[in-house]
Amino acid sequence: MKRRNFLKGSLGTLYMMASPNMAFPDVKLSDKRLLVVLLRGGLDGLATIPPLGDKNLSKIRKDVLVQGANDLDGFFGIHPNLKFLESEYQSGNAAFVHATSFPYTGRSHFDGQNIMETGSEQAYAVTSGWVGRAMNAAGFSSLAVSLPIPIILRGNEVNSNYFPTNFAKASKTHYEDVERMWQSDSQLNGILSDVSSREMLLPGRGDTIELVSFAAKEMHKPNGPRVGLLEIDGFDTHALQGNEQGDHAELLEDLDNILKNFKRDMGPLYDDTAIVTVTEFGRTAFENGTQGTDHGWGSSMILAGGLVNGKQVVSDWPGLSKRNLFEDRDLKMTIDARDIYAEVVKTVFDLEDDVISEHVFLGYKPEKYHGLLKKT
Repeated sequence: MKRRNFLKGSLGTLYMMASPNMAFPDVKLSDKRLLVVLLRGGLDGLATIPPLGDKNLSKIRKDVLVQGANDLDGFFGIHPNLKFLESEYQSGNAAFVHATSFPYTGRSHFDGQNIMETGSEQAYAVTSGWVGRAMNAAGFSSLAVSLPIPIILRGNEVNSNYFPTNFAKASKTHYEDVERMWQSDSQLNGILSDVSSREMLLPGRGDTIELVSFAAKEMHKPNGPRVGLLEIDGFDTHALQGNEQGDHAELLEDLDNILKNFKRDMGPLYDDTAIVTVTEFGRTAFENGTQGTDHGWGSSMILAGGLVNGKQVVSDWPGLSKRNLFEDRDLKMTIDARDIYAEVVKTVFDLEDDVISEHVFLGYKPEKYHGLLKKT
């Protein structure tokens, strides 16, 4: 079986969080929505948003060079399979950040994914995630459609979770019997009153188009989730990565279709929504001997939605000449990804700068905001 055919059979994973119905008292809750898309494996930013104006790009890449990229701003282009995102960019609802990453250069998936979820500078230093801490700082409680709650969404003082199932729901009598058994237990008493009232929902793992439509439907509910987290695997393109066609191109096409369907299903609510991608690191600037790319550092980031101040590519471009690469092989990080995510949570959750620094990114102060989200 070809690698891409296997990936086509893989499933996406959806998590829903931030529910106002359990929120802290006396808190002004934002009506804005956030969709976080985890691109696991390490997104090749040089193929996704290629720097067409850097003459070194075609010198260091051959088999993975994207020849058919469309121009965005005279320097950066966009992969031809990102048709929806290109249209959103031109209409002002999408923007891109390049040469961005977390301050992690170790190239381990395990460490890199832990850092991208926790927002910490050191792997395994904390057990909560930056999105979960942002929700907690904003006063949102959480209900996660997963077991367990992924690290990036942990951090709420008031939270609950469940694992969706196709099994039939227990009867009211069964719930009442168990509740009586648990009455004398301080930790278990009262738990089932919340569980028994829940609707049976679509499982959290399945076809990604179906999952993102479900997310949009749930986000429309007045007391529904304000945050969705969608995971897409497969971006670890060590071999046969492709260019305008191939594994990476098909992954980008899948992502583009997912976001297109999400906008359709969100309807007018899309105007109050931000979408942002997260990945653990980029890929090497040089392609390897198996027509792929290895673990690198800097990558590109996608932002979309009505809350995005679009039609811009933000970058402090470091260049692709060998002397400008990190360790002679990787695109450097010149914009800390936390600067961008801080701006996202500031807009979506109406958080103050000092709150973001202290409670969301645990002492890290963003160097600057880049005007990627609209002031509301």
